[in-house]
Amino acid sequence: STRVRSSAASDVYKRQIGKWTDNSGNEYKLKKDGKLVIKSSSGETKGTYCVAENTDGTLRLNLVISGGTLEYVYTLSDDGSTVELCSPGTDTVHKWTKA
Repeated sequence: STRVRSSAASDVYKRQIGKWTDNSGNEYKLKKDGKLVIKSSSGETKGTYCVAENTDGTLRLNLVISGGTLEYVYTLSDDGSTVELCSPGTDTVHKWTKA
């Protein structure tokens, strides 16, 4: 099960707000109100996001866009400058850098 309101998730939520980029040239803008804008070479996608904490303490970032919900296991660097997102059940890691 997932607890959405925890101090860890709340802290990460605050630190996640802002503009991020990945190594594919995509830009992710996470706004204070939970809205999300993804800019890529193919255009702009809008949606929402939230940070949740599983009962085992694992943080997850959920992005809800027109194509569906994307869920990632979430690891924020200590200085808050990078984040690693891993799709559950895969070895694929997406790295975002604070813009």
